[in-house]
Amino acid sequence: MKAKTIKIGKIKVNFYDCFAVYFLKTQQVETMLALEATPEGMVDMAFRSAFDYRRYQDKHWKIYIDVAFSAIGYFDTYIRSSFVIKCDLKNLFIVDTIKPLVKAAFEQSALLIMENSKKNKFPFEDNMIPFNTDSLISNTTNEMITTFNTMRLEEETFVGEKNVKSGLTVPADEIAQFILPATVVVMDKILFDNEYFDWKYNQEVFTKVMEIHSYMTMRGECLEIEDGPVLLNWHSATYLVICFDCVLQLLLGDHSEKLVAGLAKQGLSEGAVQQYIEHCSKVLTNLKQGFIRDKINITNLETIYDWNKMLK
Repeated sequence: MKAKTIKIGKIKVNFYDCFAVYFLKTQQVETMLALEATPEGMVDMAFRSAFDYRRYQDKHWKIYIDVAFSAIGYFDTYIRSSFVIKCDLKNLFIVDTIKPLVKAAFEQSALLIMENSKKNKFPFEDNMIPFNTDSLISNTTNEMITTFNTMRLEEETFVGEKNVKSGLTVPADEIAQFILPATVVVMDKILFDNEYFDWKYNQEVFTKVMEIHSYMTMRGECLEIEDGPVLLNWHSATYLVICFDCVLQLLLGDHSEKLVAGLAKQGLSEGAVQQYIEHCSKVLTNLKQGFIRDKINITNLETIYDWNKMLK
């Protein structure tokens, strides 16, 4: 979608992106969080939301609002909406600022769901989308503000400005422009593919290590490598190292055959996979050695994961 401007008092917000990460026809009938029981013949629906953000220089912020939606027995989808806003921290996570963003994200997500439903000839009408309501918009707004105040405010208050200028700078060289997008392709297969992997199970397992919305933020930043160097803050840098390790283990382990078969359908040949393994292994080793050399202790990286046993 084209960027459009939302005015919140004197603050201008650019609503610059809204896209469905996946829209999968359901293979198994499962319920995430049923909003309400429906009469026989109606469609059970499930909804959950999440948010993330990044702080940049000159009081600029990116706010991400995600919608995970299921029409039980029909499809599952995950939609991310992105906003850019310039304001002081004290004016950011308040109702007057956040609520219009949630409303815009939910409205655009509902439109995308209806577009995909019509393409697949699913029996949905506009008034059947249950999350685009005033009460849910207000509840989601309050949950976002509470989560920020209880879990992230202290960090932003004391070290937020420093984090803007620190982290991992990834040069836009040939290797980075190959392995970062390729890592995203493989991770998407593991987390969002309903042909080769049990993606719902994998999402549940993966969330214990990294929240899906955190992966989504890192994912978007990695894809920006096509436009130039990327600065990942320490959160995203940590998640990228975890994803490198996960992908390498799966490509070299028990899941290799089905993973390579799935990647081939997306144009990633076996030769390209071998190149990825070679380059990514070197990059991962160099990153870990660099952390040790620079005495950077990251708690998330201390745990050793056996991804071949954890995922399926």
